[in-house]
Amino acid sequence: MDSAKGFGEIIKKLRKENGFTAMQVAEIIGKSDSTISAWETGKASPDIDTFFILCELYNVDDINKTFAIKKDSSPEDEEILINYFRQLNKEGQEKVISYIVDLVDTGKYKKR
Repeated sequence: MDSAKGFGEIIKKLRKENGFTAMQVAEIIGKSDSTISAWETGKASPDIDTFFILCELYNVDDINKTFAIKKDSSPEDEEILINYFRQLNKEGQEKVISYIVDLVDTGKYKKR
């Protein structure tokens, strides 16, 4: 998931759960409703001060828990790769790194 879009979906959900319209939030925090819409659709993000104002307005107690975005790979997958990588000699490790760089550079396997 695109992290900006994921963030936007979360703040939209919080707004609705707290019974606010986008217009009401805009008036409370001194922004336009189009700005609120841009945040909620992932086209823009609030500055850090405004983010904390939104958290207070939406009664967010645990920012880390509320805004955690799931990773595409699990820690277990990453640990398996690391363990295999550590079993390789220097030449093998260099080949793995080179191969990964090639995969990313082609664009075909890069996250979007």
